[in-house]
Amino acid sequence: DSAWHLLVDIIGFNQPVPDIDTDGPELDIYIQNLGGSIYGETVYSSSNEPAYVRVDNDYKESSYYSNGYDGLRVTVAHEFFHMIQLTYQVP
Repeated sequence: DSAWHLLVDIIGFNQPVPDIDTDGPELDIYIQNLGGSIYGETVYSSSNEPAYVRVDNDYKESSYYSNGYDGLRVTVAHEFFHMIQLTYQVP
């Protein structure tokens, strides 16, 4: 909610493509054990289709500079901005 408020409501960036056809308009975030390899990622097939985000389940691995909730917060904000960036790509 905080990332949405800052980036969409205040700054005025486009809203991410909503996930209307799959279980409602919510943006999908999947929590998985990424094993310290990546903080998270935004997965998409094209810029005019909904994207989803994968984030680590605990951010406890020593490879992370930011751990726990700090790691989660920065990752969600970062990946959410990728979802916004996809709306600006030319198909």
